[in-house]
Amino acid sequence: MRSERLAPRLRAFALVAALIFMGAAMATADAGLVGVWQMARKDDCAVHHAARLRIEPNGLYFGEAEPPGAFTWWDGGTWRVPSPGHLALSIANDAVVDYGYALDGDNLVITDASGCNVVYRRVP
Repeated sequence: MRSERLAPRLRAFALVAALIFMGAAMATADAGLVGVWQMARKDDCAVHHAARLRIEPNGLYFGEAEPPGAFTWWDGGTWRVPSPGHLALSIANDAVVDYGYALDGDNLVITDASGCNVVYRRVP
C-alpha cells in the first residue's frame, strides 16, 4: 500500500531529474562555436586576448597569442554556454569568466562585462 503511494512521486522525481539533466547537457555547448577562430578586430581594451581560438566539442578550448609566447588571458581551458548568449571560459588564472557572445555565420563577437569586444572570423 505504501509503495503504491510512493510510485507517482518517484515517477515525478525521475521526470524532473531527467529534465534537469537534459537542460544541463544542453547548456554545455553551442555547436556553432566549435571550430577555429582568427581575431578579425578588437577594442583597445582587449590587448591580452587570444589572436586565435580553437574551440573543441568536448568543452575544451585553446588560445594562441600573437606574437607567439605573449601573454593571453584566453590561453586554454574549458568552455560552456550556461545560457543563450553567454559563454563561460576558464582563463589564465583558472577563474571561470562569463562573457556575452553573438554568433552570426562565420563571425563571433565576444564581449566582456565592461563592454570590451573581440571579433573573430571562422577559419575554414
